[in-house]
Amino acid sequence: MLGVVEPLELALYDRLFEWRGPRPPRTGIVIVAIDDASVRELDQWPFTRATYARVIDRVRAGVPLAIGLDLIFDTPSVLGGEDDAAFGAAVTRAGNVVLAAAPLTEDLGFMATFDLHMPIRGIRAGARHVGHVSNPLDRDGGMRAGLISSPESYQGLPAFGIAVLDVAKHAGMPVARIPTSPTARVNFRGAPRTFPRVSFYRVLRGEVGADVFRGKIVLVGATGALIHDSVRTPFAHVGGMPGVEFLANLIETLAVGNHVREVPALLSAVVALLAGVALGLLARRRPGLALPFAAVVIVVIVGAAYFTFVLFDVWFRVAGPALAFALALVFTVAPGRVSVPAAER
Repeated sequence: MLGVVEPLELALYDRLFEWRGPRPPRTGIVIVAIDDASVRELDQWPFTRATYARVIDRVRAGVPLAIGLDLIFDTPSVLGGEDDAAFGAAVTRAGNVVLAAAPLTEDLGFMATFDLHMPIRGIRAGARHVGHVSNPLDRDGGMRAGLISSPESYQGLPAFGIAVLDVAKHAGMPVARIPTSPTARVNFRGAPRTFPRVSFYRVLRGEVGADVFRGKIVLVGATGALIHDSVRTPFAHVGGMPGVEFLANLIETLAVGNHVREVPALLSAVVALLAGVALGLLARRRPGLALPFAAVVIVVIVGAAYFTFVLFDVWFRVAGPALAFALALVFTVAPGRVSVPAAER
């Protein structure tokens, strides 16, 4: 039953964000976007490691709190060791760079293989942290939560967002207490481009002033359609949200401490049961009031779910209770007879 209702629950969950509307970010996060314009202007992809080194030096000049690279550097540069050495030196000079690792599981049918794609040693040697960028997908393929705890196979790596916040915290940024739950539901601020973006090529050419990065968390990652790295989120169904902006939303959520908390499914079931019993009793005594009562209850349930979400960042599942209540209504006020719902027998 839960598997059948879950896609509807998730769709309604996304609607709650849309009804609530976007909210301005409260954490200073700037995205250096590897967009389509950067690929065209620089006329190359992938970029050389020396190119990344120059961008890191430009960003470092602004004295940011932390620099997070949502990119995987797990193989040596095709241009040779000097290219990697230039990049590694820039990472070391910055002193506050967080690199990304990608845990990948491949299902071969008869067995599954796991590999942790770490940055090569020469690059990660000068990094402040390495964090994994693995986050769970929901049943419908959307991404709405961040992974907080790490499986043993991740070799003790923290989540990328937590690693970035650790660096920012040591630089003086106040950070809320990290949830102890395995995952945390992201409190999305809005659609793509809610967080400030500057094009990678403009930073490289010195067209972006260093003050843009001062006292900020700077995330570098792909946003262009030519480099497909996007996920479905409540504010981005068609086209998706760039992975680096999902991470920005996750980091914002963890920094502020306002992750979306979920009301236990058992409480939703109790609400449906009580409503069904009340409907059955009313139908036996005052059949004519059953339909108006049902309408009022549904409005109250949906309204309560909306206001608890908007005011308290709490998600109350309504699809399951509404469906159960609708079934109780059908069996209670069936044409030609009045019966007592199963919950009351």
